[in-house]
Amino acid sequence: MTTLLDTSKDAFRTLNDEMRRQIVQQIGVMNLLAISGGRVIGRPTGLWLPVGSGYHVTVDLDANDTYVVRRLFKRAGKIYLKGERTDVYAEDLSECAYYASCYVSYDDKEWPQKR
Repeated sequence: MTTLLDTSKDAFRTLNDEMRRQIVQQIGVMNLLAISGGRVIGRPTGLWLPVGSGYHVTVDLDANDTYVVRRLFKRAGKIYLKGERTDVYAEDLSECAYYASCYVSYDDKEWPQKR
């Protein structure tokens, strides 16, 4: 499934630097190195992790204190949604972010399951 990303209807929370540091801690240093080589870009609602070859992983804090992890592909100024997992709890965040960074597109049922 490849669709253009439309975030106009998303209701994410605005984060400060301390909240972003907390997300980085929940993902873990070794996972960040595996996902993006340690590159972390802050966004108003979360983190942007550049994977490579046009792929990116975003981690956003949702309005209900869970996370939304997306796998995106950016080419020619357009951003395509390649995979998304919603309602990710903090203890599952590192595994979901890692799966999102893999070049193989996993179906929703192959990503780590919701608890």
